Amino acid sequence: MVFTLLPATEQDFVNREDIVLDMVHSLSNKKERIGYALYGKRRIGKTSIFREVERSLKETNWVVPVYFSVWDLFEDRVEEFVRKLTVAILDGYGARVPLRYKAKNLLKLPLALLKETMKETGITLKLQDEIEILLSFGKEKSLDYDELIEDLFLLPEHLAEETKTRCVLLIDEFPSIMEFKNSSGMALVRKIRTISEGLKQTIICISGSIRKTMEVVAFSEVSPFYRQFIVKEIKELPLEDVEELITRNLGREVSSAVIERIYGLSGGVPFYVQLLGKRIESAKGEVKCKNDVDKIMQDILSEEGDILFKEEFSKVSPKERGIIFKMAVDDLHTPSSIAKALGDSPSNVSKFLSYLDEKGVVSKVDRGVYILEDSIFKMWIKKKYW
Repeated sequence: MVFTLLPATEQDFVNREDIVLDMVHSLSNKKERIGYALYGKRRIGKTSIFREVERSLKETNWVVPVYFSVWDLFEDRVEEFVRKLTVAILDGYGARVPLRYKAKNLLKLPLALLKETMKETGITLKLQDEIEILLSFGKEKSLDYDELIEDLFLLPEHLAEETKTRCVLLIDEFPSIMEFKNSSGMALVRKIRTISEGLKQTIICISGSIRKTMEVVAFSEVSPFYRQFIVKEIKELPLEDVEELITRNLGREVSSAVIERIYGLSGGVPFYVQLLGKRIESAKGEVKCKNDVDKIMQDILSEEGDILFKEEFSKVSPKERGIIFKMAVDDLHTPSSIAKALGDSPSNVSKFLSYLDEKGVVSKVDRGVYILEDSIFKMWIKKKYW
């Protein structure tokens, strides 16, 4: 077993086995038709769970799982979402609907060759036309977005009907579709919800890193997907699971001081536990105390901090960056203390803290009290800018 910074699967899992088994059992049960909504902060392991569920469902032979992350989009536009999710669905059904070209290469084909390729699949003419429209949208065809989204989510339904399978769509960071540049995000969510009501062979599962946006989509009484999912909160690993992950992957005993420091720095977030473990593994037994772990963390922040956090930090506004800086460097937590440090008004700071809360950067832990959501991000800010 090795430390991995990629989504964990199979034996790499710690503390997530029960939820994976629960999801696989339910999603492969022909009597069940309800999906799952996973939520938990960034790097907590939601993608790993989806990927392991995908791997396990493939073994059933009659369930076709399709994993797709909204965060993998570059342009954040409806057209890109439609095309790339179409490709992911066709990839999922590749063994059952043979294609002359890889699904992603179909996007590059001229319309005439695309039509010819669709004829070779053996699927019905109606489904051929549906796939052609989805892949060629924006080239020679013009459709309204409602029709386009309907065709997109009916595609796995029709493929499932023709191949006598069930399709499970695992859409990672689903609430991010509300940020698409050329559409009304909430209208898009409502449209998907309406379509999902009529799906019989397709189950949708979603995940999200920000509680507030998941509330808008699925958790509040007025959200489109309210009570449409089995909701699972993905939490940090407890100390004993951090110890299991570290000692199992290193293949040797590690001092309690080292384990406790890894847990304290990582906050039990699996990605950071794996990151620290990987560095400790490279140190070949040189890490024996708390100070050794601290040095490794400082090296990680120096060498990889920009890769992990620079883009995320650059996406917030200058005012928000100023607030984050004061929270990290001066360890401030209230609008009044941050406002005093910035020479601003508490009401204005409160407004921007609310924005940061919506973005998942800070969390409101008590009335008028905020903390930075990611402790490693806080350490990087202090190291880089102080």
